[in-house]
Amino acid sequence: MSAHTDGAAGTTRLCGVSGRVAEVDHSCFGDGMNGDRVGRLKTSVEVLDAYVAALDRRQEVLNCIFESETVEDAEAAIAHLLGVSGTAAKAVVNMQFRRATRTDRARVIADRDEHRRQLSGLTDD
Repeated sequence: MSAHTDGAAGTTRLCGVSGRVAEVDHSCFGDGMNGDRVGRLKTSVEVLDAYVAALDRRQEVLNCIFESETVEDAEAAIAHLLGVSGTAAKAVVNMQFRRATRTDRARVIADRDEHRRQLSGLTDD
C-alpha cells in the first residue's frame, strides 16, 4: 500500500492492493501537517482506525448520521461516539457505503496496519 500526495490539491490518497481505499484532505489540518510524511501517516492511521471503529459500530454510526440535523452535527456525534478527532469523524461521515463490505473492511485493516508499520519505521530511533 502507498500514500500519494497531490501537491496542488493537498490530498493524500491511501492506495491499497486493488485501488484507492480513502482520501484524506490535508489542507484542512492547518499548519500541523506541513506536508511531512510522518504527519501524513499519523493522519492516515487515525482515519483508518476511525473507519474500522465505524464499521464495527455501523448501526450506531448510521443512527448518529440519520438523527443529526446537519452534517456538522453528524460529525460531532460520530466524534463523540467513536472517541475520534473531528478530522476522523468527517472522514467517517464521508465514507461510502461500498466500503462496508467484508472485503473492503479487511482491506482497510490491512492498509491501516501497513501505515502503522511505515510510521513505526520512520519514528524508531
